[in-house]
Amino acid sequence: MLIFVMRHLAIIFSVTIFLAICVSARAETISLTQRQVVEIAAQLITNNELSDAKILLLKQPFDVLELEIERLYLLGRIALAEKRYSDAINIYRHVLDYQPGLSKIRIELALAYMATEQWYRADYHMRLAASDSDIPPEVMMSIRRYLFIIRQNKNWNLWANFGMAPENNINSAAGGEECITYSNTFGTFPYPLCRRLPEPEKAFGFNAGFGGNYEFKLGNQWRLKNDFGLHGNFYDKNKYDMYYLSASTGPRYVFQRGDVWLAATGYKMYYGQESYRYSIGAKLETNYDFTRRISSNLLLQYKPTYYYGSWADYLDGDVYSAGLRLIYNFNSSMYVMLRPGIERENAAQAAYANWRKSVAVGFGAEVPYGFRVYIEPSFARTDYDGARWTVADIGNGSQYTQITESFFTQIYSVSLSNNRVTLYGFTPVINYSYTDRESNIGTRSYSKHSIGFMMQQRF
Repeated sequence: MLIFVMRHLAIIFSVTIFLAICVSARAETISLTQRQVVEIAAQLITNNELSDAKILLLKQPFDVLELEIERLYLLGRIALAEKRYSDAINIYRHVLDYQPGLSKIRIELALAYMATEQWYRADYHMRLAASDSDIPPEVMMSIRRYLFIIRQNKNWNLWANFGMAPENNINSAAGGEECITYSNTFGTFPYPLCRRLPEPEKAFGFNAGFGGNYEFKLGNQWRLKNDFGLHGNFYDKNKYDMYYLSASTGPRYVFQRGDVWLAATGYKMYYGQESYRYSIGAKLETNYDFTRRISSNLLLQYKPTYYYGSWADYLDGDVYSAGLRLIYNFNSSMYVMLRPGIERENAAQAAYANWRKSVAVGFGAEVPYGFRVYIEPSFARTDYDGARWTVADIGNGSQYTQITESFFTQIYSVSLSNNRVTLYGFTPVINYSYTDRESNIGTRSYSKHSIGFMMQQRF
């Protein structure tokens, strides 16, 4: 009896092993067949037999991710060859939403944007692709050539965003109570003089921005570039409304690794629905690619600034600033940005003239499932030239005295969006920021949170 059972168990085990081998062989056959389909379709596309290639590739999706991506890549190439650029863009965007690190797909997407003259979007994806260290030298040479073509043809760009802008401290107030110890020739008054300070105000509003630029081509490398912008924040408390207009025009020179733009600038700002200040000045902006991964932008500005009303007696003066932006692309889906800057603001009265030094470090990434995240801490120190009369802490009491103000500001911001969610070409973006300012004048220290929702043009 024992021998009979052992014999049957051996038969069952042998059959199980045989079935497992068959299933494994069948799976390998299916995978091999799909790989052959990809290879045959690629050869048909090379021979310009697009219809036959499309028939092969459209039979069904592949069950192996690597081969499915290759199938979509080839379908995108067919769409490009047939000048169905919108279809190609949709296919490549779909792949990148799930696999953002594929430089080959970014190159093809950039080519589709170039074909539709969407030069700024083409530039974004081609630069990310260039950071891939595995790209062959001959492909890198093509990318550099494409980047130069893009730089030569960046003749227009329009942008827009709009959204909600709630604020928990719209007036940047510290709140609390301010007291001073009053002294005269007869001694110190026994009771301090106190007053309530403005409390932080909450406000709900909307922000909106619209702008663009256009370049008149004067030759192979010379342009006349013009840009304009309109930005605004509008709240349920109208006294905090702020919006401004800006415009620039001037010659731009394009070369192999960068460009230089010298422009006259104009700017006007409204605050609380009334004219607040304006400026007419100049700027010099240059972009340069150091390596395939490192690019830079340098902006120098001169802005004589004039204020309306009684503010002019205190604040009118020239503003000089220099800002540098360095971008390092880790790969085709992640980058880091360094933004140091310095600004000198002159004013009619020394108490309002100041130096401002700042630095920000941002990290951005496109991650699977279409998400894009950007995180940036920034730090700035402002030092004024002259003293102003104010209340300050001295020892155990407070007195009304003159202080030369200096303050340090920290801002931590996070931005999150999803490229798979769009509406008429706009992507919803959620922004959060925390601001903390510490001043040697206590009443000018504050902290606040803000969270906003906006619709932004998708790249």
